[in-house]
Amino acid sequence: MPKGYEFLKEAGTYFIATVDKDQAKVRPFGSLYLNEGKAYIVTANTKDCYKQMLENPKVEIAAMGKGGWIRVTCKAVPAQEDAAQAVLNANERLKERYTGQAAETFALMELTDVSAAIYKGSEIERVEF
Repeated sequence: MPKGYEFLKEAGTYFIATVDKDQAKVRPFGSLYLNEGKAYIVTANTKDCYKQMLENPKVEIAAMGKGGWIRVTCKAVPAQEDAAQAVLNANERLKERYTGQAAETFALMELTDVSAAIYKGSEIERVEF
């Protein structure tokens, strides 16, 4: 498992920053999935953050963890349908949440062009994601 992905999973909650016109918007997230070597986050296509990522896919993610913190710079782009179905099928919690009409709101975003670093005091470690 890539070290950056593992750091975020262990942190549990992380914060993702998007842009709404000329204003930064930050919110907590907890969903993070790895499928065939690619990282994904889940949101709903009814949320402002989804619309913001479509408008400007450049996002930053930050989280505190054991002895340090991580910053991830990337793009969040809509995932291919087969990846969305694979992530949904592999996760019981997601399947329960996105059933019936709620299934229409399921939005899987692939994290691409990822650059990540873990900061521990004055040390900076570039990590794979």
